[in-house]
Amino acid sequence: MSGVSVEGLRHEVDRGAHVAMLTIDRPESKNAFTPAMWSAGAAWLAEAAADDDVHVVLLTSVGDVFSAGADTKAMSAEKDAGRPFHSFLDQLVPFPKPVVAAVHGAAVGSGFTMLAYADVVIASTAARFRAPFVAMGLSPEAGSSRTLPELLGRQAAADLMFTSAWMGAEEALRLGFVREVVAVEELQAVARARADAIGAMPLASLVATKALLDGGRAAEAIEARRRESDVFRRLLAERQA
Repeated sequence: MSGVSVEGLRHEVDRGAHVAMLTIDRPESKNAFTPAMWSAGAAWLAEAAADDDVHVVLLTSVGDVFSAGADTKAMSAEKDAGRPFHSFLDQLVPFPKPVVAAVHGAAVGSGFTMLAYADVVIASTAARFRAPFVAMGLSPEAGSSRTLPELLGRQAAADLMFTSAWMGAEEALRLGFVREVVAVEELQAVARARADAIGAMPLASLVATKALLDGGRAAEAIEARRRESDVFRRLLAERQA
């Protein structure tokens, strides 16, 4: 097994199982992403896409929170800090191979919206999800104005966005956002078993099947991100005025 890491994010490849593991490891800061983490994640996804030994990516985290999204303090301290986030999405949205996510605890903001691009989400009973943008005086990002209505249904997505309410694991299962809900202590084993099962399949067939499943979804999400960015920047400027 080979691996590299950057502070807050770990990447390993189990070449025997054809599984690349991307682990958010910043529990002291609720696994919030810094610009450096977004950049590293983008680079590693690009490597995984090009590596024929990787058939599937397993996205997971350490601690009691999946991810609080972007670290706003770290981003405000860095000029043009939004660019690394969009670089990460530029790799994740059209990623050509299956992505399995194991979610424990809170997934908030971009920690929630990034999961819309996972192909199979396994959640613990303690998982919960929130899109807090309206409560913050902002608007959706990461293409979530397109992906969440598609995955949850328009009314459920609108209700969650308008109220910034939490969605629990069982509701997420009922609405189809997650594939399975398991006990906290079983999450990592179940998610890894699912990744191993996918990793054992022929790579060409996995890539072809994902492309057929996605259709024009990636292009539509990219266009949604463009619209969202314009609105987000306007609302942010108004809030800061």
